[in-house]
Amino acid sequence: MNRAALKAFVTLVGAVALVACGGGGDSQGGGDLAEQLPDAPVEAESIDRRPAILSELGGPEAFVITVDEFDGTISRFESWSYYSANTQIDFVDGELLWDIQIGALPDGTLLPLTYEPTEFTMLASVDDTLATLGDVDLEPIESAADFEVEGAELWAGEQLALAFVDDRLIYVEAFPLAPGEQEVDG
Repeated sequence: MNRAALKAFVTLVGAVALVACGGGGDSQGGGDLAEQLPDAPVEAESIDRRPAILSELGGPEAFVITVDEFDGTISRFESWSYYSANTQIDFVDGELLWDIQIGALPDGTLLPLTYEPTEFTMLASVDDTLATLGDVDLEPIESAADFEVEGAELWAGEQLALAFVDDRLIYVEAFPLAPGEQEVDG
């Protein structure tokens, strides 16, 4: 599947999901963000909706970014969580895939509000990524039970987890820390 076909498929899946869920909007939050954005032209060209979301809602309260390859083309997948709005917004290469309703976090949860997903360059080297983050205290860790990618080099600290394969950034997670939880130690 080429890049244009993938983007058309993702747009179609998103549209079907929104229709199947009654547009996704309800009085409990989530689902109505797609309706507030200007209409995109009907074509396979990528429309980066992230700036509009950042302008409307600010930076996410937590997020995950991954990369994957389809027929030789690398795509960036992002899930941005806005717990205070009970909304998660998913993107593929900046295109809004859908927004879904999510639950609230326990009282006292610490949110990783110092990070912006747009500051991470996927496939960047370890050195370049760490330089971009500046004073963030990250350390290499041996393993993570929930992350099984062969040959991955894992870094964690300050509510941030990174994974590199062959010195290329493939995974970023800025995660909330609920009361009683501890960060991953090396």
